[in-house]
This record gives sequence, structure tokens and C-alpha cells, in this order.
Amino acid sequence: MATTGGSIALKDNYPPDDAFMVQKLREAGAIVLAKTNMAEWAFSARQTVSSSYGRTANAYDVNFVPAGSSDGTASGVAASLGVAGMGSDTGNSIRGPSSHLALFGIRSTIGLTSRDGVIPLAFDRDIAGPMTRTVEDGVRLFNIVADYDPSDPLAVPDKREADYMRFLNADGLDGKRLGVFRFLVDHEDADEEIKVLFYKAIDDLAAAGADDSDTMLANICSRSRNRRSSMSTRSWQRGNTRPSPKRISIITPSTRWTSNPMTGKSRARRGPTTQCEISYSPIPLRRWTMPDWTR
Repeated sequence: MATTGGSIALKDNYPPDDAFMVQKLREAGAIVLAKTNMAEWAFSARQTVSSSYGRTANAYDVNFVPAGSSDGTASGVAASLGVAGMGSDTGNSIRGPSSHLALFGIRSTIGLTSRDGVIPLAFDRDIAGPMTRTVEDGVRLFNIVADYDPSDPLAVPDKREADYMRFLNADGLDGKRLGVFRFLVDHEDADEEIKVLFYKAIDDLAAAGADDSDTMLANICSRSRNRRSSMSTRSWQRGNTRPSPKRISIITPSTRWTSNPMTGKSRARRGPTTQCEISYSPIPLRRWTMPDWTR
């Protein structure tokens, strides 16, 4: 089958062999039915339009988008055209379509699974993984595809668990504390149907044993609609071992909160107070090591 990356420029591009993950799936007995449309070069997180096959619609309502990149797989699986599918993810390309189509998707840790056969978008962020209608199906596929590929320069040997199925625990949420970003739906522009589903999901998680008391991340600057965070990371990205400790801020129209991530303390620098709960835990940061692309 042709690998086009959603572009008519590669309409006659036929790989010489199966990608590492596809090979593993075939060896396990999977039947590959088809390839699907995708956002051209996987370069759209919001919708899918390609020069090779046009627009992909949301399987639940063709007037809506299925997000971008791997959304052809997501809509196909959601429409039961296949039991499961595979997608690739650089920034949101498994997670976005999975959330838009009520699927379970896994973006693997870099080095745990192979990127063989994935048309690159960002070398140190590209990864592939399963997209399924149930968590169990997704974990079963991940059990197959998670393996060391010596041809992938970022792959790490002996990294995978022996069996990911053992982590499927029906009581896994019992006693877990969840942080809920309610301000994402608690505003005048929010869709009322989405708000209902959002809070129903919180109730379902609580019914499964989760603590949704919002002690961790809830209602951050909930009275503000324009929230931006800034962080002085240039020196960190250039190789320093940690960011400057006085440059993390949450900015609202009325208040600037400046926080020290090393101590966890924060204070308002100007304007009246705003309902805002901010806390940071000291996190050890290591120097980033980038792969040598020339080898």
C-alpha cells in the first residue's frame, strides 16, 4: 500500500517493506485492512484536509472535525470499519483524534516503541501507537508493538514491561486524586452539551473511586478568561540544568502571579486579588541530549 503522508506528491510512494510495528502485528495474526486519510504531512491538529484524499469527517457527525493527523484511523475505528487502528503522534495526533472519536489511544514513551516507517515531522517527538474503542484492546495491541527496534536510533533496549495487561485494574482509580481544570468549560463561550459531558465524566471517575476534590489543579485563576503562562526557558534549552527560578508566571487581566518553582511560593505583583491557587513542587531537571542526526 502507498504511504503518502496525506500528500499527492507521494501518491506513488510504495515502501519496500512493512514498518516494524506493522510487522509485529502481522506476526501476531492481525489483518491489515487499509490505510486511511490523514492531515497533509500530519501538520494540522484541528482538522484533516489532504491533497491526496480531501477532507476526513467525524464518524459521529460529518459536520464536525475529528481533529487532525491520525484522524482517518480514528474515524474508521469509531465507525467500526476495523477493530483497531494505528496512528502517529508528534504533538497531539493520537490523543486529539482519540478524544474527538471517544477512543482510547496510547502515545508511547520515546524509545519504547519503534518509529520505523513514520514519515518524520519532528525527529525527537514522533512516535506511533494504537487507537481502539476499549482500553483492553489498546493495551493488547501495545503489548505486541512495544519492542526494541535496533534500526531506530532513539530506541532503548529492555525498556518495556513484560506484560502490560497486568496493569489493567478495575479498581485502579480508587483513592487517586485528580486535578480538574474546570475553567476550560466554566466560561460563557463553552458549549452546553460539552459541559454536561465534562461533568458527567468527572462523576463517572468519582464513582470509580477517584477523589475529585480539586486539591491539586482545580479552578486555577477560574475568574479569568485570558490566561497565559510564561517561562524563561531559553537558558534551559541551551543546555543549563534547570530554568531560572523566578520566571514562572500566570497572567490574568488583573493580576500577575510570580512563582518560584524551587520553593513553591507565589505572590501577586500588581492588581486586585484573583481566585488563583498555584503550587509547584521542586523537580530535578537533567540536561537534554539530542540525537546525532548525521549518523
